[in-house]
Amino acid sequence: MTVAAIRGLIEEAIDQEDINHQLHHLIEQNLQHLHRSIRIPEHNQVQRMVDFVKSYVTQVPDFISSVRATTTRAGIYAYAEPFLNVAEAFFLNPPEITRDHTGLDGLMGAAFLANRLIEEVNDVFMMKTGFPLMAMDMTTANLVIHALIGEPYSNELDQAVLHIVDEMMSAHGVFQSAEFHEFLTSHRSGLEDEWPCMSSLHGIELGQVSNG
Repeated sequence: MTVAAIRGLIEEAIDQEDINHQLHHLIEQNLQHLHRSIRIPEHNQVQRMVDFVKSYVTQVPDFISSVRATTTRAGIYAYAEPFLNVAEAFFLNPPEITRDHTGLDGLMGAAFLANRLIEEVNDVFMMKTGFPLMAMDMTTANLVIHALIGEPYSNELDQAVLHIVDEMMSAHGVFQSAEFHEFLTSHRSGLEDEWPCMSSLHGIELGQVSNG
């Protein structure tokens, strides 16, 4: 029911955005301040960014469900559970750092925290197994959201993620379990279908910045 509750919050925030356009106005004000390396198609840039944020936020409960199902099958849910619980709490019980931000703007911060945590779960799993828990690349999407949120808020969110990860690294003993080694034997080629790169789906990319 937790994931269902998160989906409900997201749907409500998107409905509010479609009425009051709060995030649209915020992006409109800040678009010119984004780093020059962020490439957005020239046509309808603000709405493209709003649609990108909607996708970025909406995909979080899908990621949570996928990680939960896969780690349960692998016998290492004890490793992922603390991360997933915190990722869910970002939405259902927002930390103080996000409470001045409301609507889709507030959920964008919660989604950034959750996606960064899930990214960490994925990275550690790959170091332990040689293949990813989820075939996903959120690097560009997270960097774009980091820039869109703006400093110093985005840096504060990053620091919060690093602190949480440091607190939870002690759970890695689960990788020694018999269930996990049995799972590895039958899944040498990888796990889930590849998730598409979210930013490229919306035509948003990172490029090199000329010094000239």
